[in-house]
Amino acid sequence: MREAAFVRQNKDKWAAFENALINKVREGNNHIIRYKAFLTLSYLKNQNEFDSTEKLVKFLDVENQNEIFTYLENKLKADQLAAR
Repeated sequence: MREAAFVRQNKDKWAAFENALINKVREGNNHIIRYKAFLTLSYLKNQNEFDSTEKLVKFLDVENQNEIFTYLENKLKADQLAAR
């Protein structure tokens, strides 16, 4: 299944997931959890501005669980600097 078809097929699930993350951000008092949720939501809302899913999968690592968040953070910072 192609990525676009997968996203369309699971659109309602994505919305539910996004709402659950937003609720966790609002409830949480832990800055790290809130920041990781922010990075995840930034990716979900702007997927076309990030590398392909295949490239992102390499950042999902059991040994280094923060690598994907480091990538997302660096990408957002680079985009913010470029926008200036």
